[in-house]
Amino acid sequence: MPSPQLPSSFDLSRAFPKLRDDLAVTPQTFGGQRIYIVEDPLSGNFYRLGLRECEFLFQLDGTRSVQTVLQHLAETTQGQPLSEGEAIALCHWLVGAELVSTPTSVLPERLADVAALREQRSGLARINPLMIRIPLLVPDRFLELLRPWLGWIYSPPVVALAAVLLVVAGIRLLADGGQLFVQSLDGIFAPAQQLKLLACSLVLKLAHEISHGVACRRYGGYVRESGVLLLLFAPIPYIDVTSSWKFRSKWQRIQVAAAGMYVELILAAVAALVWSTTDQGPLNQLCANVVLMASITTVIFNANPLMRFDGYYILSDWLEIPNLYSSGQQYVMRLAKRVFLNVSTPNSLPPTLRGTWVKLYGCCAFVWRLMICVSLVAGAAALFHGAGIVLAIVASAIWLLPPVCRLARYLFRPASDELPQRLRLVATAGGLVLLVLVAPYWIPWPFAKRAPAIVRYAPLEIVRSESAGFVQQVCVRSGQPVAKGEVLAVLENEELASECRLLDLAVQQASVRCRMLRKRRKMAALQAEQQQLSAVTEQFEEKRCQLSRLTICASRAGTIIGRNLEVLVGTYLKEGDEICGIGDERQKEILISINQDDVNVFHEHLSQTVAIRMPGSRKMSGILERIPPSASRRLPHAAFGTTLGGPLMVRARSDTPASAADREAFEMIEPRFTGYIALSGKDGGRLHAGRLGLVSLRDPDQTLATVARRALTQWFRAHWELAL
Repeated sequence: MPSPQLPSSFDLSRAFPKLRDDLAVTPQTFGGQRIYIVEDPLSGNFYRLGLRECEFLFQLDGTRSVQTVLQHLAETTQGQPLSEGEAIALCHWLVGAELVSTPTSVLPERLADVAALREQRSGLARINPLMIRIPLLVPDRFLELLRPWLGWIYSPPVVALAAVLLVVAGIRLLADGGQLFVQSLDGIFAPAQQLKLLACSLVLKLAHEISHGVACRRYGGYVRESGVLLLLFAPIPYIDVTSSWKFRSKWQRIQVAAAGMYVELILAAVAALVWSTTDQGPLNQLCANVVLMASITTVIFNANPLMRFDGYYILSDWLEIPNLYSSGQQYVMRLAKRVFLNVSTPNSLPPTLRGTWVKLYGCCAFVWRLMICVSLVAGAAALFHGAGIVLAIVASAIWLLPPVCRLARYLFRPASDELPQRLRLVATAGGLVLLVLVAPYWIPWPFAKRAPAIVRYAPLEIVRSESAGFVQQVCVRSGQPVAKGEVLAVLENEELASECRLLDLAVQQASVRCRMLRKRRKMAALQAEQQQLSAVTEQFEEKRCQLSRLTICASRAGTIIGRNLEVLVGTYLKEGDEICGIGDERQKEILISINQDDVNVFHEHLSQTVAIRMPGSRKMSGILERIPPSASRRLPHAAFGTTLGGPLMVRARSDTPASAADREAFEMIEPRFTGYIALSGKDGGRLHAGRLGLVSLRDPDQTLATVARRALTQWFRAHWELAL
């Protein structure tokens, strides 16, 4: 809730403040204590006050001074009333929030100063180019018309059905759509999809905000404003449902805060079910967009309690900690004062679990806000081919100048009971800056270069059919050891056998004719017939050789590699079709797929030992033997593709219709290099072929500074080239 800044300090001890008559006060129970919500109908602001504060507030009728009110409360109140200092501070706050008035506060000069200060602050907020808030309309009457039509979706039976729908959609995606879903999202960030994504996001966010408004109206609240928030010039609808803060039930407030995410998750579940039952096409891609935008982005942003969106208000009401964000930031400020200025301020947080939550939240929210500000500035700098740097500078100035000015004012005009040590600030801040600048040069880069790896036989001999025919018998199974010359499969080809028999008969007939011509001494005819016999004999030998090759034998000893060999029985194989593979368990290698950005690091480790990590096995090593010089989209191994549960995203090739198990049917999204690592006989015998793992390389000379310098150099070079 808003916390207005105190006006200039003037004496209220003898003033006669008067509480405004139009304020609405609602009692609530929060954290086991009685509190009151004060609503200002003119500004639309809400304020949360404790019992002692409200007892004091209700006595301000304009006829009694602050001292008189305090004396009256001391005589009539059983508990501990406000002290004079607390009452004076509360009156300053009430005057600043314009909840009470005094003869001094309504002077034209002071009203003009307050209006100018308010206009200055709102002007600073309006000129922030990274976050522009544009109010458009008051949708309260429209939402009241929607309430009878949509209010039922928040009833307990419908919420239970929605939970079942979410579970069913999640199971459906995990069961039969996880791999194909990656394919559907293949082109989601392509330039042609950007407009569709934007339209989808706007529709979902509109449904999100309407759901907030309808839920608020369902419990008696009102909506005073709606509009558009331009975050990095991306339009995001918003709606003001702060009236829900006056609801007495915290579960009603939580339901209003969660209503937007609730509707988006329902839409995501319906889209997931439609996606899983449709073929690839515009509808399928639209459903994939809805699932992505309505589930992942909603959880990351709206459900994140570290940002003051839906998740924050849900957490605050659930923990029953009022003003969780401001209390956390006040703790961070007190901590900063103690560390940098050696100023100890009284701690208002109770030494309980509730106080621990506030401290933890304050630190996490401060770090998160810093990260978000840096990310927004970096994103703005990358806009418009680098021209967004101006936006980044302006936004940084808007965010940094106010706290810097407040710090300077505090250092030179501190409170009377606080003595900040300026030299300590210079020493600690300077040491921190020096540490931030120097530490990256000796802190090693914590992230190693990784490449997905798979174990395979080296070499893997592929057994192919040498003659066309139908498979009559498969004599081996996958994983079976075989000896050299052992029969693997038997094919039959009646047409080939018939041709062989006819050619055998033709050879016999030609031989008989040759003998008869030799007896008759017809040498010319004999010579011609001998040539015919030679040709027929050659054809017969060729066909007989083909017929003998229908029995396929192992050319070497090893282990049979193949899937579902038994289903080959009865199928027709052309000459050269693959039947199975034969590999030696003692001769294996690691095949790795290397990202283009990491290939230089891997090249530096050629002929060196690299670390290999296989799930369920101890850490091993091998020699990186070679990396071919060209990158390719072709899958080095079918198991690398996401279609078979691998780590590399692939897409279907339009020119090669084949099954999902065929690596020729898919190609990688981006070209990658292939590397080969030799394994020792001992490690090769311990690892099964087809096992997936990771190969990690860590550059000992790579530090945080070198990585940051390389990234900045590449960024500036790219934008400089674009500018030129």
